[in-house]
Amino acid sequence: MASAGEKITDILQKHIPAPSVGYCFQLWRDTPFKFKLRKSRQSKIGDFSCKHGQTPQITVNGDLHPFLFLITYIHEVAHLHVHQRHGHRVEAHGEEWKDTFRDLLGPMMTPDIFPDKLLRGLKRHMVNPKASTYSDTDLTELLRSVDAKWSRATLLSEIP
Repeated sequence: MASAGEKITDILQKHIPAPSVGYCFQLWRDTPFKFKLRKSRQSKIGDFSCKHGQTPQITVNGDLHPFLFLITYIHEVAHLHVHQRHGHRVEAHGEEWKDTFRDLLGPMMTPDIFPDKLLRGLKRHMVNPKASTYSDTDLTELLRSVDAKWSRATLLSEIP
């Protein structure tokens, strides 16, 4: 039977860019949590929860493009870190979370991980990250441009 660490590594290797696996595994190792893949959800692409007396849990939709999966994973780990430092005393996407998200995503914001155009857009987004990646239309468009599944889609905004 595979250990929790082996299961996490297996999920990460299948879902995020290869150069980011070690870092993301280390985030889990430093602050362990239950990690689960979810089917596509309309309302969210990731989730952090922590019930009193239980191991924190992070879920990420399993159908995400590797770049969006990576961003979402780190977004949720930032919630975990903020929760451990502040409990429920701060806003979910307040300054503490924004600072933590920037700190955790910073080491991944390199051309080894993200294509140049996406990296430039991600750097702009991280100046003031939003609660939802999709709230940033410029970043959403860049993420869709690197996702074959979305490149075939016609968006309502493209219809005259």
